Amino acid sequence: YNVILESKHTKGVIHCFASDVKFAKQIIDLGYYISFTGMITFVKHLEKVIKQIDMQHILVETDAPYLAPVPYRGKINQPAYVKQVAEKISSIKKISIEEIDNITTKNALTLFNKLAH
Repeated sequence: YNVILESKHTKGVIHCFASDVKFAKQIIDLGYYISFTGMITFVKHLEKVIKQIDMQHILVETDAPYLAPVPYRGKINQPAYVKQVAEKISSIKKISIEEIDNITTKNALTLFNKLAH
């Protein structure tokens, strides 16, 4: 956290988030997004993080070739498996997969504004 503070960056993303709610909220307060991988499908404490943060701060990723989501654990991960990450977040947040897709796409385009051009 201190390294991020010292960098003075006002936006960014914590790739492959694996920490707790306290750290998530600290990062969000700095203007950062939190990106979830297939770990959300098998690391239970991450469900608590998802429940307690607003979707406007969430991105999804696969971290291929590692951290394949359930049901692909132990296999080489691939970008197509981001669907399982989004589905798990949809289940936790109790909102549609379409809404997850729309919000996380908007978040990515906001953070990586060159993607929108």
